[in-house]
Amino acid sequence: RALRGEIDLSIAALRYRNQSADRVRLRLTMTGDGEVAIEQASAILPGQTDLRFEGRLTAAGEQVDLRGNVDAVTDNLGALLAWLNLSPPGVASGRLRTLSVSSALAIGGDAVRLSQTEIRLDATQLRGSAALELGGSVGGGRPRFAVDLVLDRLNVDAYRPDLLPTDAAHFLQRALRDADAEVSMRVGRLTWRGLLVRDVAI
Repeated sequence: RALRGEIDLSIAALRYRNQSADRVRLRLTMTGDGEVAIEQASAILPGQTDLRFEGRLTAAGEQVDLRGNVDAVTDNLGALLAWLNLSPPGVASGRLRTLSVSSALAIGGDAVRLSQTEIRLDATQLRGSAALELGGSVGGGRPRFAVDLVLDRLNVDAYRPDLLPTDAAHFLQRALRDADAEVSMRVGRLTWRGLLVRDVAI
């Protein structure tokens, strides 16, 4: 029988890793035809991070699809990454301060896709798209990663002044050795090892 109704859930705080996600809110509308409208999914995370999602969840048999828009703004990205145990090593003090993200999100089958993505990280602006296909459980196919990004500027020296191009190449090689990758990236101004290079394309 079709399930119809609305859910409006508010939680003052959720404790995780000695900090809390505050003002958690979830508003759902079940239409009775296998679709759930996510009117609001939001929370305030550590680092003064405002996270919001709106979209739709649909189910047909075993296939479940999630589509919507995600927005996030943080005034202390370092604190958020530390809470998630994702702090990158060796980043210069005072960097990874601010982040804003706005993107369309689609999750279905074995694929996750971001499109119409706009990101501002400190002084760098990015736009583009990304997709991750996990290969599925049948056949054991290799994961596939595709990214298409345009950056107005990237100052590597400001974040990792000791980073050598060979170190970056080895890191990417290790990170992508078990996946097929297709990368397209354009940088308007790249500063690395004291050199300024314009209109870099990969």
